[in-house]
Amino acid sequence: MVNVQKVPAQLQTIFHKFYKHGCMVTTAVIEGAKYLPWLTDRFIAGGGRVVQKSVESFDELCGDHDLVLNCAGLGAGQLASDPKVHPVRGHIVRVSAPWLTYFINTDDTHYFIPHSESAVVGGTLQPGRYDLGPEPEESRRIMREMEERLPPLKGAKVLHDWIGLRPARHSVRLEAQTLNCKGKQLKVVHNYGHGAYGVSLSWGTALQAAQLAQHSLGVTSKL
Repeated sequence: MVNVQKVPAQLQTIFHKFYKHGCMVTTAVIEGAKYLPWLTDRFIAGGGRVVQKSVESFDELCGDHDLVLNCAGLGAGQLASDPKVHPVRGHIVRVSAPWLTYFINTDDTHYFIPHSESAVVGGTLQPGRYDLGPEPEESRRIMREMEERLPPLKGAKVLHDWIGLRPARHSVRLEAQTLNCKGKQLKVVHNYGHGAYGVSLSWGTALQAAQLAQHSLGVTSKL
């Protein structure tokens, strides 16, 4: 983040009903729908191979792999028999509001983030819920409460709802482990439980996971 400054008085008049203080920053926005395919393309271009299959247990991988990186989101908890992993349901609304070019992120669940082709209005944090069905009243509430906080949002065209499950844990699990299965050993590096901060934490935890992997394999780190 750069250009950090207090919210000027003329903007405070918009938010004063809900928030006492605020700051303005310049930062980057990552669009997951574009960023993740780009990362996948880089992986393949570097010689990686993508295989889509269901894995129910680490036992299925014993003997066939030198190392397994467990980054399976909610499924990581099942693979690792970790009861601390749980879903946090998130509901956002995508809208068209090209006249709004700044973002708002509050200390509650309200936020507005412009993207290249639409904007995100949020949202919810609902621990323990697995359902992915849209709830019209919830969508209307999200829009109504954000319009109260950001009046220029009124009139935005609603494009669609987006519901997802964040793979949460009380803290990220980032560690190496050696498992015994089928009379063999399997080296595993766990990297899961990022919750709503997957993109923010991804590079740092990925670098540390790579270092753990190299150490497990006895490879000298070049990171």
